[in-house]
Amino acid sequence: MTGPPAVRAARGNIPMGNDGGGPTMLPLIALLPPQFMYTYKYFGSYPTSFQPLTASLTLTSQITIEVSTDFIVTYAMCTTLDTANAVVQALNPVLVQFTDGASQASLFQQPTHALNVYGDASNPGIFAMPYVITRSSTFTIQHQNQVATSINQYIALVGFKSLAGSNINDPRYNPFLRQG
Repeated sequence: MTGPPAVRAARGNIPMGNDGGGPTMLPLIALLPPQFMYTYKYFGSYPTSFQPLTASLTLTSQITIEVSTDFIVTYAMCTTLDTANAVVQALNPVLVQFTDGASQASLFQQPTHALNVYGDASNPGIFAMPYVITRSSTFTIQHQNQVATSINQYIALVGFKSLAGSNINDPRYNPFLRQG
């Protein structure tokens, strides 16, 4: 076995739908720690881009989380294109660093290769433990291009928007109690 069913489903190794009718969010929800299991409001993402990320340049992009919800990141994705946005490219050697503005902590001890963060074309970069970015905080992503060609990169942090401190017995926060 390569991991728990939820992780294998999120990576595409087993069907995500429970009735063969298509994918569901349930495998991704299973990645959430118990304290967030019923506090999520909805599935979402925060996208950003680096365009153009020229040769040997380091660019920084900031994502500001909404005031109303925390954001629980379950995985990250990166699409790399040429500067004309015409040809999808392999994930070039790019060094990545994430910094959480609320804690002023870097997620990595030093910048790491993009494949370690975003995965590859067939598997997204699933976080070993979902990372919570608190409401109203700024999350900084830094990319440093290690090759001699310019590229455009489109990033998405994907996860769940969560109402911190919500009552799990309230149908607004617990999908299993909702009616209609």
